[in-house]
Amino acid sequence: MTEGERIKFLRKDTLHLTLEKFGERLGVKKSTLSTIETGKNNVTNQMRAAICNCYGVSEKWLLTGEGDMFVAQDKRAQLMAWAEDVLKDTDESFRWRFVSLLMSLPEEWWATLEEKAKEIFAEEAERRADLEANVTNYEVQNNFGAVGDGATIINKKDSD
Repeated sequence: MTEGERIKFLRKDTLHLTLEKFGERLGVKKSTLSTIETGKNNVTNQMRAAICNCYGVSEKWLLTGEGDMFVAQDKRAQLMAWAEDVLKDTDESFRWRFVSLLMSLPEEWWATLEEKAKEIFAEEAERRADLEANVTNYEVQNNFGAVGDGATIINKKDSD
């Protein structure tokens, strides 16, 4: 796999981004990326550095295909990269408006916000536990029968 093919794999199969979206963060047009991915143009050192910095990609992997694709980032580095993305959003985007709202909260509201978040997460954890408990009360069988229709049958298990 060439370096251009690895960039395409990163963009399309791993990050699920269009040429346009991938290029926005790098400050390049989709036509530039397309020529790199197809091998018509080589990857410049500047482009390689931008891809590695913007997307947390290992330079060794990008150059050779060896090692891990991504460089492990601590939470602060991840937050900084995400914040950089949000700063590029338009003023009308939900992310921009939501972060702006959070920035405008008075300091005394943060404790209340934390308590509400804990309530929501506790309720969600309880809901998921209930769902998982209910799922274990059923068994799934594939019915290929005489017709071979492949229908799935879900039967409630007898209580233990």
